[in-house]
Amino acid sequence: MKDADVNCLLKNSSNEINKINSWFMANNLKINFSKTSYILFGPKILTNKIDFNLIISKKIINRVYSIKFLGVLINSKLTWSDHIIYISKKISKNIGLINKISYKLSFDIIKTLYYSLIFPYFNYCVTIWGNEAKCHLIILDRCQNYFIRVLYKLKKFDHTSNYYILTNINKIYEIYRLRLLILFYKFRVIFILF
Repeated sequence: MKDADVNCLLKNSSNEINKINSWFMANNLKINFSKTSYILFGPKILTNKIDFNLIISKKIINRVYSIKFLGVLINSKLTWSDHIIYISKKISKNIGLINKISYKLSFDIIKTLYYSLIFPYFNYCVTIWGNEAKCHLIILDRCQNYFIRVLYKLKKFDHTSNYYILTNINKIYEIYRLRLLILFYKFRVIFILF
């Protein structure tokens, strides 16, 4: 459906969602209104001008500007900055925990903890958010540098580049490129089979 009038689009979307709710009720399913929200995508300067209440079964649905979907934070501007900030906080917390007990752990155990507690955040859906502006990705780069300093017991401002090579740990930009290459390779194999 294509319509230039935003109000008409919002009215149509409200009607469609109420049809979905009717189908749910006919099939003995219920919408969990406490977990239901909606998001308008676009620049804030335009979306903030829209005054719209989405109502389902006489209940107002909350509007959000950022939402978690399958473990990835999506914001109304369709940038990944919220997701990167979210995972950087999780990663920093885990590195802090590792740092507190690092004096009791061997090098190999600390590296194993990296691949258990930190790397999954870098790797999960990186093909989607890994191409974000470098000004946002630098936060994750700093987190990795912090981990390398913990691993090698370096001082706060010691250079870390050579230690990545020694440890065989990929930087965030390399993780993104590697996952993208693997994805393209898999698509190539699929296309060859067909």
